[in-house]
Amino acid sequence: MINYIWFVMIFLGLIVGIFTGNGEGISNAIIGSIDSTVSFIIGLVGLMCFWCGVMKVAEKSGLTEKLAKLMKPILKVIFKEAAKDEKALGAIVMNKKYEITPLISGGSGFLSFEKKQPESLPEHLEAGSLPIELIASLQAAIKENKEKNFIKEQQLTTYFIEEVNKINNVNVLYPNNKNRCPLVSLHLNNISSDEIMDRLFQEYKICSRGGIHCAPLLHQQLHTENCGLLRFSFSNNNTLDEVKIAIKALKQIMEDV
Repeated sequence: MINYIWFVMIFLGLIVGIFTGNGEGISNAIIGSIDSTVSFIIGLVGLMCFWCGVMKVAEKSGLTEKLAKLMKPILKVIFKEAAKDEKALGAIVMNKKYEITPLISGGSGFLSFEKKQPESLPEHLEAGSLPIELIASLQAAIKENKEKNFIKEQQLTTYFIEEVNKINNVNVLYPNNKNRCPLVSLHLNNISSDEIMDRLFQEYKICSRGGIHCAPLLHQQLHTENCGLLRFSFSNNNTLDEVKIAIKALKQIMEDV
């Protein structure tokens, strides 16, 4: 219908212009509009290429499909016809015109000291997304022999705490907590926990976790905003020899810094 309206308007404009003696003006206007249109399109090509590329990468990586499935319950109410096509939903999700405000908001590992989700997708929707891999890991852990595992994990944790307490510039967070899970957080006297984490992995292939751990308010309370905490965790699959190697590696690194 809109095509017919535009055709009628253009046609009537031409007829009126010719009969009123303004044919030259119409000709100049057409040439001028063509020139400005070409300039506009040339300027738009680069931007269109960039965003088409972004959309293609998102589509090939499966990001648009995942986001479409995530937002389908909401979008199918707003866009009833488009809800039948996940590609269309994906395009809507990636389009900044249709900004989605999360129902749940909180901190993120992307910008650890921000109290709200980042504006970029998919991090913007992180707080409302179920961590499927963590749920599966927890379910697998529950099926194990809990009592037997707990005893071994506590033995490894206790030994680790006793030994790292002897290392200079290493302080165990709440070392006397008897009801702890097999997880130990270390304050390194304002030495960057990220730096020590990287060295443990690069030099010894030991996995630990440094930084803020998505808990900015906790680190503000502990006054560790600038350095973070270095975190070790143990499981039934770890051995005492591995724990001893980790302690020795941490001691050597702390002597160097």
